[in-house]
Amino acid sequence: MSYRIININKPTLFMYGSVQQESHKVSSIRELIEGLKGKKGTLIVPTGTYHEDVILPDGVSLIAGGYVQIIGTLTLEGEGVITSIDSDKIIVKGKRLGEKCNTSFVQIDSGYFSCYNSRVSRIVCVNGQFLIRNSTIGVNELSVYSVTLKNGIGLVESSTIEGSCMLHSGSVLDCKQTSVIGTDDLFQTEDETVTLQMFNCTVYGSNLVKSGPGTSIRANVVALSDATVFEGGENVKIDSV
Repeated sequence: MSYRIININKPTLFMYGSVQQESHKVSSIRELIEGLKGKKGTLIVPTGTYHEDVILPDGVSLIAGGYVQIIGTLTLEGEGVITSIDSDKIIVKGKRLGEKCNTSFVQIDSGYFSCYNSRVSRIVCVNGQFLIRNSTIGVNELSVYSVTLKNGIGLVESSTIEGSCMLHSGSVLDCKQTSVIGTDDLFQTEDETVTLQMFNCTVYGSNLVKSGPGTSIRANVVALSDATVFEGGENVKIDSV
């Protein structure tokens, strides 16, 4: 099976093995996916606003050929990439990579999501994992927490977190070279099974940096305001050599 790029701006030829077919212009991303008939490949989507819920099957990647906005939910199954796609909500059920995306809400259900150079208003991860790099996680006015993590692992690197993070049972959150800004306690932990790690980070807040049980490990954390205290549980500060 050959690897394909399909551009729906104009009719093109694409190949499934040794069979050639002519694509047709569509106004729906779902219609474009249906045109693959179960095959795997990369879809280039033309500029436009698409009012629909989209399920991206395993092995199908989505790349914007301009400004692409999905007014609806984008569900990511299996493996693949999404690039420069704006959407209301992303649900991750497989192992996916997102680049240059903008979304109000990411929900990870027992999956893995790595995200680069993007803007996410809120992340909820249950029984899954995520990696956020060179991005901004910013809470919107209707959400309580920018990051909610339960029984999962999260890594935020070279990014900015705007708002508080809630870490439930069995969670590990690792922040590296990251700025955290908020008006409430920046990191809130549910019980002693939670671990927070912070290395080379900057915090700016008016209350506590960390509140609740659980363990925190930190090194080279710089406080730029009143939020300087790690409270509750075991809080270990590693001195520079």
